[in-house]
Amino acid sequence: MERYHRTLKERVKLVVHETPSVLEKAVAAFVDYYNYHRYHEGIGNVTPADAYYGLRQAILKRRKGVRQRTLQRRRNYNQADRERERGQGVR
Repeated sequence: MERYHRTLKERVKLVVHETPSVLEKAVAAFVDYYNYHRYHEGIGNVTPADAYYGLRQAILKRRKGVRQRTLQRRRNYNQADRERERGQGVR
């Protein structure tokens, strides 16, 4: 909570808010961003909302699958590239 409050203060202090209602809107926008859009390293690079609603494990599992598929595509591409080079006599 202390880190959250520090981050909120840092963000809100960047702008001079003319009225309390403008400040309230800025705080509400920050809370929405912080809870629903900002990934937090301490909880596995998911949003607090994802963690709260029990979506963290599914998200991490999906990311792991994407990572594995990406690495396999890179391996296949690099292997095909090496075979092409060998066929052309390039070293």
